[in-house]
Amino acid sequence: MMTRAKRDSPATGDLPSMPNRAIAIKSEEELLEYLEELLDVERHSEALCNLPEYSPEERQLPKAMRMRRVGRLETFYQTLPRDYEVLNALIRCIINGYEYRPRRSRPDITETPPRNVEKLVKRSIESVRYRPIRFQDLGPTSAPMASLLGLSGLGKTHTIHNALTFIPQKVECPDGVIQVVWIYVQCSPYGQLKEALRDIILAIDNLAPTEHIKEVSKKAGTDELGLKVRKLCEHHRVGIIVFDEIQNALVQRGVTQHAVLNFFVKLNNRDNNSNNTSDVSSDNGSLIPIFFLGTSNAKQLLKETVYSLRRAEKYGEYEWAPCGLNTEWNNFFSALWEYQWTKKFAKPTPQLSLALHDLSQGIFGIATCLFQLAQIHAIEHGMEELTPKLLYEVFEQRMSMLIPVIEGIRNGDVDKMSRYEDIIANELKKIRGAISSKTGNGTTTEETPKELSEEAAKASTNYSEAKTFLDKIFSEEEKVVALRELLDIWRETKGLLASSALVQKVHGRILKERRQNLKHSSPGPSKDVKRPTPTFEEVIKRAKDSAKNSQKGR
Repeated sequence: MMTRAKRDSPATGDLPSMPNRAIAIKSEEELLEYLEELLDVERHSEALCNLPEYSPEERQLPKAMRMRRVGRLETFYQTLPRDYEVLNALIRCIINGYEYRPRRSRPDITETPPRNVEKLVKRSIESVRYRPIRFQDLGPTSAPMASLLGLSGLGKTHTIHNALTFIPQKVECPDGVIQVVWIYVQCSPYGQLKEALRDIILAIDNLAPTEHIKEVSKKAGTDELGLKVRKLCEHHRVGIIVFDEIQNALVQRGVTQHAVLNFFVKLNNRDNNSNNTSDVSSDNGSLIPIFFLGTSNAKQLLKETVYSLRRAEKYGEYEWAPCGLNTEWNNFFSALWEYQWTKKFAKPTPQLSLALHDLSQGIFGIATCLFQLAQIHAIEHGMEELTPKLLYEVFEQRMSMLIPVIEGIRNGDVDKMSRYEDIIANELKKIRGAISSKTGNGTTTEETPKELSEEAAKASTNYSEAKTFLDKIFSEEEKVVALRELLDIWRETKGLLASSALVQKVHGRILKERRQNLKHSSPGPSKDVKRPTPTFEEVIKRAKDSAKNSQKGR
């Protein structure tokens, strides 16, 4: 196995000159030439991957250091063939979006006709038979639009982020205007469309730099914010806006279908019959390309609003499905399986590949998280080797909330998949947080003995006190589970909770598990008499009594 070098920048393979050249771009003409070279994106497949640093010798490091290195897989990404058509669609949207828009290229010319229209205008002016035409009359009425939809965890956001790293975000034009090439906006699940619009204004302010956000009232509605966004996008010649998690903006309370439709139509379309087409202050619509990212649930919402007026087949309506047991999965599995920090290296057998695919159903985000959790479990408990059995056990213990989704995909149950689709994103976020707490965010800094700080010492004391209390209040059977929950909670909260709060949380989880067990158990008297689980008030009383006794003993 070869040592992998950490990728600090996108530039590798055939691509080193690309980012360097992007820095030197000073005009729209140079930008378009650069983007056309990027269309040969398969030539740069090595650069589009994100393969973390790894060396087989690291498997001999101490346990704590190996667990930290498992966190590096948080950024792992193996480029697949389907990525290239999406990346090309994104770049084509930007290039074609500029084709019919007025250009700013020289200081002495503020606006010139689009390249495809220039010749037609000249021919019309020289003609005796026909009246001269304006270049706006020949332009399209809508800008490019594309979308990439699919279940969470398939790498949609990562793919677009990778593409955007190769495209300069702004160009300082000779006329002094900052041209913004792309803007990425993530629609919050707790926000509204107008929050996404504020984010666009803030992005332009950061790039220009300007302070346009101060010109908008805090109580401004979608229509007012939309108008401001369109004016700024025209002035700064925005090449494309990427809306991620678009389903959140389309279903939030307070956002009417009319407001959504009105914004996207006016952003992406233009009325060429208007007399004010060349006036940036007019509101006859813009010609800004749009790229949507979202879950499969967003498909119907988009069709009901945006696609009904401006279809996107020309540039692509891509919908990714979970990966099957095919060449793409084999490539992903082979690349991922190299990153083992257990002492025993498990060879990539068909059985392991089938197990990982069965439990993830080809959703790469789930597969990567399960691979990380299985390694952490194996290192923590001294197993030091990955097996199919271990993968199934860890999935059942640590990823049980995803079982309904996986079953739905496995059985081809479309309704179930749709119903539980949002669970994937939420659970993966929680799982990644738990992995980060165990691995220290994958940092590679060598651990050196240091004296505990006051906060660290306090966190350690809280854990020890809570452990002592739990030892006394639970039966031997439940004590193992309770201590495992305590360790998880303590790590999740980074030791910030007091011992009484830790005990309370553990007690709540044990009660919940006990109730679930009672539901599934058969009725009838039990032969074994077990100690009842104490109430929380009893837990606190015992904790206080224990603290008093320990103080008396000192």
